[in-house]
Amino acid sequence: MSAFPPRAALDARWPPAHRLGAMLEARAPRPAPAVDDDDDDDDDARSRGERASGDVAPTRATRAPAFRASLFGFEDVSAFVDASEAEREQVVRLASQAVLREACGIERSGMAYAAKMALLAETVDERALYCHFAADEATHFARVAAHLDAPPRPGDPLDPFQALLVDAIDEGPRAALLFLVQVVLEGWGLAHYRRLLDGCASPGLARELRAILRDEARHHGSGLVLFDEAELDPRAEAFVEERLAALLALVAAGPIASLDALERGLGHLGRAGRARAFAELRGAAEARARLARLRALAACPALAAVVARLDARGAFTPHASEPT
Repeated sequence: MSAFPPRAALDARWPPAHRLGAMLEARAPRPAPAVDDDDDDDDDARSRGERASGDVAPTRATRAPAFRASLFGFEDVSAFVDASEAEREQVVRLASQAVLREACGIERSGMAYAAKMALLAETVDERALYCHFAADEATHFARVAAHLDAPPRPGDPLDPFQALLVDAIDEGPRAALLFLVQVVLEGWGLAHYRRLLDGCASPGLARELRAILRDEARHHGSGLVLFDEAELDPRAEAFVEERLAALLALVAAGPIASLDALERGLGHLGRAGRARAFAELRGAAEARARLARLRALAACPALAAVVARLDARGAFTPHASEPT
C-alpha cells in the first residue's frame, strides 16, 4: 500500500498548484538586474569602481534588446525596414520583452507543475525527482526575469498560452499532465529555447539559455521514461485532446506577438498593413513547421485516435492569414 494519500484526496485537500506557486513567488526575493560581462576590460574597471571611457552602466530600461531582429523575421517586413533606427530598436525591444515574459510565465508554471507532481508522486524517488525539477524551474525563472525591463509580479495578466498552461496544470490528472507537459511541451520547448539561443544578442542571457536547455533536456527525457500509456484512462484522454486542441489553435494563428510588437513600435498599421506584415513574416510557413513538430511529439499509440480526430478537424493546419 502506498505511503502517500490517494491522488483524489490530494486534489481535494490542496489548493490549485498555481496558487501555491504564487504564494511562494510573493515571498521570494526579486532577481537582480542582469549585466552582460562580454567586455573583460570594462568588467575589471567596474570592479575597481571605475568606468570605461564613454561607458554608461546599463539599466533595465536602457540596455539593448535581448534578441536580434532576425529572430522575429522583422528584416523581411517592409514597414520595419522603412522605419527609423529608433523605431526599429523599439519594435525589437517590445518583441524581445514579450518573448522573455512568456518564458517567465512558462517557468512559473513549471514550478507549479513540479509541485503538483511531487504531491501526486507514489514513490519517494519520484517525489525527489520533481522536487529537483521545481528547483530547476525556480532558477530558470530568476535567470530569465533578470533580463526583463520590469520584474514580473504575481498579478500580471496572462497571455492566452500562459492562461492555457495555468488551467491545464491546475485541472489536469497526473497521466495527462505528464504527457502534455513533459512529453509534448518540454520537447517543443527544447526547439523553442534553441531558437532563442540562436537569435540572442546578449552574451549573459545566452549563457542562461544554455543552462536552461541542459535542464529542460533532462526534464523531457524523464517524461519519456515516466509516461505510461496504460495510465491514460478516458478522462485523461479527453483532457489531452481538449487542451492539445487549444494549444494547436494558438500555434496555427501564427506570429501574433510579432505583429503586435510591430503595431506598438511603429504605430497603427491598419488591417492591410498587418496582412502584408503577416505575409512578409511567413506566418503560415512558421506555424506549419511548429504544428508539425507538435504532431510528431504527440504521436504515441495510445493517442493515435486523438491525433487523428484533431487532424480531421484541421487542427494541424495553419491559418493562411491573421485570424480576425
